Amino acid sequence: MKNDKYGNLYVVDQGNHCVRKIVATCIPPNSPNSTTSATALNICYGQATTLSVLDPGLITWYDYPSGGTSLGTGFTFTTPLLFTDTVFYAEVRTCTSSLTMTAFPINVNSNPIITSTNDTTICNGSVITLNGGGGISYNWSGGVSNGVPFVPNVSSTYTVIGTDTNGCTATASTNIIVNTPDPSFNSSGAILSAVQSGAIYQWYNCDSNLIINNETNQNYNVTGSGTYALIINQGGCVDTSTCLNVTLTGNELELHESSYFLIYPNPASNSTRISFNEQEATKFELMNSQGCRIYEVLSPVEYLIINTTAFPPGVYYARLITKKSSVTQKLIIR
Repeated sequence: MKNDKYGNLYVVDQGNHCVRKIVATCIPPNSPNSTTSATALNICYGQATTLSVLDPGLITWYDYPSGGTSLGTGFTFTTPLLFTDTVFYAEVRTCTSSLTMTAFPINVNSNPIITSTNDTTICNGSVITLNGGGGISYNWSGGVSNGVPFVPNVSSTYTVIGTDTNGCTATASTNIIVNTPDPSFNSSGAILSAVQSGAIYQWYNCDSNLIINNETNQNYNVTGSGTYALIINQGGCVDTSTCLNVTLTGNELELHESSYFLIYPNPASNSTRISFNEQEATKFELMNSQGCRIYEVLSPVEYLIINTTAFPPGVYYARLITKKSSVTQKLIIR
């Protein structure tokens, strides 16, 4: 084949003589045949999708039907992330002057507004139920089922994925704080000290199975050997320690008691002097052997001199209460 001087194309023989003129006929293309399913043209906010056609020829994708920007070529086109309804256009070209444009409308559905149970604090061992809202189905993290009670072991954040009728999803989260009070305490001689700070305390006598009146500080100065426990309240959650056996010698009691205040003379006949070593004393009281208070001073400082002639002979108990603890000593009046 060769072209003559006018640009016509001919079939030639062995002698290079033109035998037959070749005439090219351009057949206009059909509109692109979409292979994208109808459901794929409905997507969720912030998603992408892939469009495709079957037609032969050169396929070019545009964002406008005429004068638009070429987005790519080929039988498939993956859209960017879409946040509003959008139309893309496929142009098929098989001849220089023959082309057809087809629209691909994409409906972008809004994502649901998913809600979850409010943040909450519970006591260790308590049951809670988490619920999602705003969708038709919910998938919780941590193995939790929507609307089914369970017992959290530790504080955690639970996230729920909610799905609406369009298949679109969104998330929400709930913080669960598990309050676990620590009722353990340490023993050092006559002083018992709760490990956890900032709680409400109540010391307990395991031998008598009774609470120890007015012993509600973090530290407790025991008045004798025995078995003791601590009841602790942290944010409304209550727990009780195991009972601890405390054995004290007379020297240990005297040492810890005298570190708070001194009684001299003891035994006393006419008067006795109470000298205070504790700077945060809130109250001093004297009780008889029946436990009745017969003498009281609020916020004592330095020392007191008590006239004991008005009291019958016998055994009395001098008690000093501070901001952190209390201590009791025996006073004998003759």
